[in-house]
Amino acid sequence: YGIGIFSFLAYVSIGLGTYALCRRYTSSQISLMATLVIISLPEVVYQSTSTKNDIITAATAIFCFLTVHRLLEKLTLTDVILLTLGLAFGISAKTSFLGFILPFSLFFGLLLLKKYKVGVLIKLIADNSLPFILLIIPIVILSQLWLFIHNHYFLGGWSGAETFTSIHKQSDGLKGAVANLVRYVFQSV
Repeated sequence: YGIGIFSFLAYVSIGLGTYALCRRYTSSQISLMATLVIISLPEVVYQSTSTKNDIITAATAIFCFLTVHRLLEKLTLTDVILLTLGLAFGISAKTSFLGFILPFSLFFGLLLLKKYKVGVLIKLIADNSLPFILLIIPIVILSQLWLFIHNHYFLGGWSGAETFTSIHKQSDGLKGAVANLVRYVFQSV
């Protein structure tokens, strides 16, 4: 039960984050309706009562969207640090978060470069080099890079010993992915 509270808190943050993002672009009524739709999705409600880590990554993604939105309004060191830590934490919650980081970083990285130009970003980093150097430590810890290196060195694979990982490997390929997609569609209806 104690671990489940984190899933519930992630559920609450998804609702609040959805409202905050929508409220920037629409009325409060439309934002409330969008929030109610998102927090009423059966899979989201189910995840909020379980101890699975999927809902944590969704909450982290919402946090990253909110932070990058603030960065697009005004470039601050605090928001750059928060975004970096949020992305690193997402990896620690679930390694498939990398599938979010790549397009997210590409799309919003281009938007940030378009708005602030390379020189402004380099100046921010140069003027605050000590915080960025110190940021390396929490990034390594949060991203679990240390764990992947340890597992590879001592267990032979980045996610653990082959005897352990082969039990949890999805071997159905594209057919299994399509089956999961169909199952989630039916659950959502």
